Amino acid sequence: MWQVEYICIARFNPNNEHHPSNAVTEALRTAGVLFVDPGTKKGADDVAIKEMLRCVADVFRSNPSDVCVVLVSNDKDFAPEV
Repeated sequence: MWQVEYICIARFNPNNEHHPSNAVTEALRTAGVLFVDPGTKKGADDVAIKEMLRCVADVFRSNPSDVCVVLVSNDKDFAPEV
């Protein structure tokens, strides 16, 4: 049986027109999406995503057929981890 997790790692600012609104984030939370706010330190979001990918890699090493990762990003910094 598959374990499905939806994780969104991002800083959210409802005053930024490019960020999802509070209503959208609340609807996603209701649908089971886990939101992780990495904090405001420069590069914190990249560190959080890379840490999550390393955790997934550990599971993959023990049982490759149980892992499927979809990473949506406009940043190529994660290519080595994928």
